[in-house]
Amino acid sequence: MEINQFYTQLDQLFSTGQIERAGDFIQESKKQARQEKDYAALLSIINESMGYYRSIGKEDALIDVKEAIELIGTMGLTGTVHEGTTLLNVATAYRAFGKLEESCLAYQKALEIYQKELGDTDYRLAGLYNNISSLYADKEEFGKSIEALVKALAILKQNKGTEVEQAISLTNLAVSYLRNKQIEEAERAIHQALALFESQPGERDAHYGMALAGQAEIYYVKREYIDAIQMYSTALEEIRRCYGESLTYATALENCANICITAGYTEDAKPLLLHAMQIREVAKES
Repeated sequence: MEINQFYTQLDQLFSTGQIERAGDFIQESKKQARQEKDYAALLSIINESMGYYRSIGKEDALIDVKEAIELIGTMGLTGTVHEGTTLLNVATAYRAFGKLEESCLAYQKALEIYQKELGDTDYRLAGLYNNISSLYADKEEFGKSIEALVKALAILKQNKGTEVEQAISLTNLAVSYLRNKQIEEAERAIHQALALFESQPGERDAHYGMALAGQAEIYYVKREYIDAIQMYSTALEEIRRCYGESLTYATALENCANICITAGYTEDAKPLLLHAMQIREVAKES
């Protein structure tokens, strides 16, 4: 099968907000690749599938994890960059569903492969450090999270055309600084992130909404509640546009509601919490 055509169609579905159709298309493409015994294409599609199901909070991602690991062995790709990239996605899927020890082992193995097979300034190594930082953040080891992100940014700055990737890393860095009680550093990082996102031509990157939410959190910590609510409202629009009414969106609704409650706007929080609850109920049933 033509893998470039797969990516083109998938990007089009995401860019037009056809989130459910994107899931159906991924499944159809996996079936086609299996029928054609095009294992290279199948591995690429499974990696995309892991990311898709992770982003909408469905544990189908863990089914993809098992198949991807088996496929790496079948294809004789053990120890290659292909395995490193797949392990990165595997680790990220594990982390999304709370399997932190499994995630840590997969990230460590991916890092060993990347350090051996890639150059010191390869942007893929930066992506791995960015993901490792998220694992440390989940484990509340924010100092280590910050260290990993600083490494990621140092690599990205040596690669042209990585402004969006830098913005994503800066967003994550701002959140880690915030959790580590380094408010001024968090503000600097999020301002840089937003400036980079907003400097890019065309439609905003899917991670822009997360940067807006990060800025809202900083306002919240500084007790600037009205600014926090307004910023979260803008973030919600972006998150819904990119991810649909997913668990990611539900969490953002709940965060905004909590700020409303803290600020004394309890009635404004109620519809947000109800909407989040409905999304979670639908997710349980599906």
